[in-house]
Amino acid sequence: MADKLDIVRDVLLMPKVEADTLIHDDMCTFEPRALAAKPVAFASVKHFIIGKLHRSNLKCKKKMWTPTQERRLENVPSENAESSNGWIRSHNFV
Repeated sequence: MADKLDIVRDVLLMPKVEADTLIHDDMCTFEPRALAAKPVAFASVKHFIIGKLHRSNLKCKKKMWTPTQERRLENVPSENAESSNGWIRSHNFV
């Protein structure tokens, strides 16, 4: 059974996918796991960012966006990822 890390890795390795930013609800845990387990797949990702909805709930340094990240993502509805997370979660617990 695949977990989120495997699913995101598979998407990043698809032809024509060039992602330099990932937004996730628990990037404090996800980023270190991704870089340790699948470094080649995540090599293009320069910005591992916690979505706005979850920033206040986490304790790691990633909860604060840099001014550059704020400008870069000011029009990105990061909470939209919640619907994708729900779909992925349903595949984790089949």
